[in-house]
Order: sequence, then C-alpha cells, then structure tokens
Amino acid sequence: MASQKYADFLQLLIKAEASDSDDIIGDKKLTTEEIAAQGIIFIIAGYETTSSTLQFLFYELSRNQDVQDRLVSEIESVLKEDEEPDYDACKRFKYMEAVINETLRIYPPVHLLTRRAVVDTTLAGRPVPAGTAILFPTANIGRDPEFFPEPDIFKPERFFDEPRNTIDPVTFLPFGYGPRQCIGLRLAMMEMKIALVHILRKVRVIGATPKTLELEDYTGVLVPKVPVQLHLQAVNRT
Repeated sequence: MASQKYADFLQLLIKAEASDSDDIIGDKKLTTEEIAAQGIIFIIAGYETTSSTLQFLFYELSRNQDVQDRLVSEIESVLKEDEEPDYDACKRFKYMEAVINETLRIYPPVHLLTRRAVVDTTLAGRPVPAGTAILFPTANIGRDPEFFPEPDIFKPERFFDEPRNTIDPVTFLPFGYGPRQCIGLRLAMMEMKIALVHILRKVRVIGATPKTLELEDYTGVLVPKVPVQLHLQAVNRT
C-alpha cells in the first residue's frame, strides 16, 4: 500500500527543511531549529490563546450570572436540544460573540503587538524613521477609559451592532488590525462558540477563585498570577 501524502502545516515545514547538503545561503530553506520554532508558535497561536480566552470568559461568567443566563437562553433559542452547533448556527450567536469580544477587550491573550515602520513616516506629529519598532499595548488600550467608558466593568453590550459602530477599530486589537490581522480570527471565534455551547449545556459556573484576579504578562501571553479555579454545578436537563 502506497504511503499517504499529506499537505498539512507540518508536512509543508518538513518539505522546507534544509538537508546537510543544501546550500542555505542562496535559496534558503529552514533549519531544524526554525521548524521547531514555527511549530511552537503555531501551537501557541492556535490553542493557547483560545483556551486562555475561555478561562477568562468563564471567570467573568462566575461574577456576572445575568450574562450567563442570557448566554444559556440564546443557545436554547438558536439550537434544538442536543443539536450540534454548525457554522450557520454559530453565526446566529450574536450575544455570545459580544461576550467573547468583551472578554478579549479586557483580557487580550497577546497583550502586546509589534510592528516595524518600512518607510519614513509621521505618527501623531512625531517623525518615525524607517526601521523603527513600534509597540502597541493592546491590554492597556482596551482598558483605557478614553476609549471604553467604565473599562473595568464587564459589559458585552458594548459590542452590539449599534454601539460597536462607535468604537474606533484601532482601540480593539485582540486579533491585530489591517493586512497583518490574525489569520485565525474566524477559526478562533468558531472554536470558542462551539466550546461554550457544549460546556454550558452540561454545567453552570457558580463561582471562581481567586476573588481578585491579578495578571502576569512576562510570557508574552496574558496569564493569571494565581491559577483560576472554577466552581461548577451540573445542569439538570430533565
């Protein structure tokens, strides 16, 4: 039986690997270390950020039971009992999407974006020479009262259709902005919506610790100083 050929991310990296005989100065291929680095960032970008956002989202649900009630009601109104959340159904979860976005505003997993000026330009009246590195503190921007009134209050309503139109898009940057915006935006939103449906059908978040959430940002990904522990209650569906 012939070996099966794959065209996934890992196989593309393997094909791009430089052998000992390759001339990596001209048409440069990837070294083993570069392949490992790409694999690590792929896992972090595709899994760690999604799980981190869900962690913070459930923490906020424990503190905002009314939001949790409304989420459960929306799930029940969009889906029949035991119906699987497909792509079309997930697009109808408008309140759920607002809850996810509000979580991302307060707790953007990647709290710092970096860009490099490729040409000389001017930013806010200041000259920015080509080659200058620019840092965007997404977590600080998302909690700035100049852009989001009462920034420490969890209010999904900010991301309803009409209020969202008043938000300057460059003040909400969990996925970046412009042509370099995260390519996994839609996949991440789908993953989180599907996860929320399956989890909230089975359990209710009735509490969480620590009482005051303090954050660390030294890893490049926003994490709690003390791990979040959720207190769950099984849902009786009879």
